[in-house]
Amino acid sequence: MKSNRASYEASAQNVKHFTVHSDVLIDVLYVLQRSGIRYQINEIDRDRNNVILMVSTGKSASHEEKALKNIEYILSEYMDFMIGL
Repeated sequence: MKSNRASYEASAQNVKHFTVHSDVLIDVLYVLQRSGIRYQINEIDRDRNNVILMVSTGKSASHEEKALKNIEYILSEYMDFMIGL
């Protein structure tokens, strides 16, 4: 019964998955916490130092959209930095 409830809640919201390297994990979690966005750690890949986060947002909250864009920017800048090394 509990899994049906969880799947219903997930369908009522936008769900995104992010692969976050441990170097920027604290930054991403900070943005999520400050914005009050729900998240769940789905997987930890110790070999690649990555965490896969599932992020659930409401359908029309502009502050949540801004936070997600901020996270995407952090991840993009980190990737650009790693390519430049």
